Amino acid sequence: MNRKYFNSLILLASLVLSIQLISANEITSNFDLNKIYFFIVIGVLVIICLAILFFIKIKKRKSISITKVKNSLGLKVCSENGKNIGKIKDVYLEVNQIKVYGWLIQLDKKIAKKIKNKNMLIKHKYVKSINDIMIVDEKVSKYLDKTKDKFLLNEK
Repeated sequence: MNRKYFNSLILLASLVLSIQLISANEITSNFDLNKIYFFIVIGVLVIICLAILFFIKIKKRKSISITKVKNSLGLKVCSENGKNIGKIKDVYLEVNQIKVYGWLIQLDKKIAKKIKNKNMLIKHKYVKSINDIMIVDEKVSKYLDKTKDKFLLNEK
């Protein structure tokens, strides 16, 4: 992806320089070399400024994404109906992509005790929103309720 932007930047630079050279050829008929150098320097400065702004923008994008994932750890997890499920313990990314595969949830003590498991992996497709808390699809809560019933039936 960076290579694509870099190639676009090179194309833009060559376009600016060719425009400057065309205008410089028109000026050479008047033998005014100072104007030629002026346009070349201005063109190079514009290209350098665009490159700097471009790389700053890319760097900010990456750091914002990483910061958001780090800040998500420890957030409270609730179902759509407001039932507390637990807290975000970790995040799993897909192998060759920068995509979230799922979230490792440290289950609430009551739920963990009933289903005899401290953690649960929730796929990202079941996450409805992440702000101050993570809200997950109602299917997750129903799954936990069904799992609870199975364990309770086995205990009796």
